[in-house]
Amino acid sequence: MDKYNGVYQELAELVGEKDAKLIWKSFAGMKINFPMRFISREYVKSMVETDIHKKTIGQLVHETGYSERSIRRMIEEIRHKNDIVEQGDDL
Repeated sequence: MDKYNGVYQELAELVGEKDAKLIWKSFAGMKINFPMRFISREYVKSMVETDIHKKTIGQLVHETGYSERSIRRMIEEIRHKNDIVEQGDDL
């Protein structure tokens, strides 16, 4: 027999009873949706910029959970930004 109702039982098993109770006190009665992606786009873009020459697109996809298309789009945005910065240096 479970001690807690539905999702609270799952939370207690995942994070412990103390943290499950804290979550319940903070969010009881609310409907919460969690985004599919855990890491923000801005942070991923900074990761891509740092690792653009060190890792493959596949590795970045695997590490971030973002699609190949999204990673490629970020690379293009980074390249475009860098082109603008380089052109500004010529002025």
